[in-house]
Amino acid sequence: MAEFKFFCPQCGQQIQCDTGYSGTQINCPACKQTIVVPQAPHSGAPAAQPVVPAKSHTWRNVLVIAAALVVLAGLVTAGWFGYSKLMRGHLPPGLVVLWSGEGNGNDSVGGNKAILTDISFEEGKVGRAFSFNGTSSSIMIPASRSLDVGADDGFTITAWIKPSDVNGLHPIVQWSDNYALNLWIGVRPFENGVLRGDIVEPGGNHFLVSHPGVLVSGVWQHIAFTYDKASGVGTLYLNGVIVAQRQLGRHLAANTKGNLWISPRDERPGNWSTDRSFVGLMDELAIYKRALSPSEVQAICAEQNRGEPLTLPAPSTGWFESWMR
Repeated sequence: MAEFKFFCPQCGQQIQCDTGYSGTQINCPACKQTIVVPQAPHSGAPAAQPVVPAKSHTWRNVLVIAAALVVLAGLVTAGWFGYSKLMRGHLPPGLVVLWSGEGNGNDSVGGNKAILTDISFEEGKVGRAFSFNGTSSSIMIPASRSLDVGADDGFTITAWIKPSDVNGLHPIVQWSDNYALNLWIGVRPFENGVLRGDIVEPGGNHFLVSHPGVLVSGVWQHIAFTYDKASGVGTLYLNGVIVAQRQLGRHLAANTKGNLWISPRDERPGNWSTDRSFVGLMDELAIYKRALSPSEVQAICAEQNRGEPLTLPAPSTGWFESWMR
């Protein structure tokens, strides 16, 4: 008998068979599936093309979907990094770190990745934001040269905060050194809504303190703390408005060589701040190695606020008593 070739409809393997088997069932020698031998082609006719098995269609679809997901993930990633770059492009020079709270502790500027403890994420002022529970939540960033802004010509700390509690004392930013740099809510436990920044030296603290009632709970507010070594002037801003400003002293050397803490919890007994920490949301926490100007602080606030209404406090040089130095 004459022989002809055909392709297995299950696996696509080419099979050579006698024409006498046309119309009968056989087992494919490759996939072992039962198949029906097709009718032999007429003399001179081309051999039948392989039938793509159903499994091949399935795998092809899986591969197409996987490829589409990879492309989509790439577009999302590229879009996010493009957005981050755009946002940073509008920020003033001197920026050394920026933690945006986009579901992680990544620094959008450098390699100062934050270590998160009991931090969750919620809708923020720009994208997502860090959420602090007021008890066990904290963020720690290991010491680095870029975070040692006390060694530079000045510094600026900016952030958006939406505190759930502004009564008494709540740490926002603090270095771990004995003589450090601090940005807090409150200066004494019986005052409410006070924004405070201070540079600590062996001789004591150099305080900047707003009047009570400047900060409110449950509302997004932009805060900034600047210090310029050459002039010795320190300034606190709320929503781009100066709420405390005075001569702290020239060339103060804040010890910022240690770890940086965001909402550290004071567990030492007997202190005014014992068991107090920040509770609420925090977003776009940035540190600069120079003192930003009033116009630069206002520009950051306006751009990141995206035209939403902000309550502007009355301009003030703040509150000062002799013990604050």
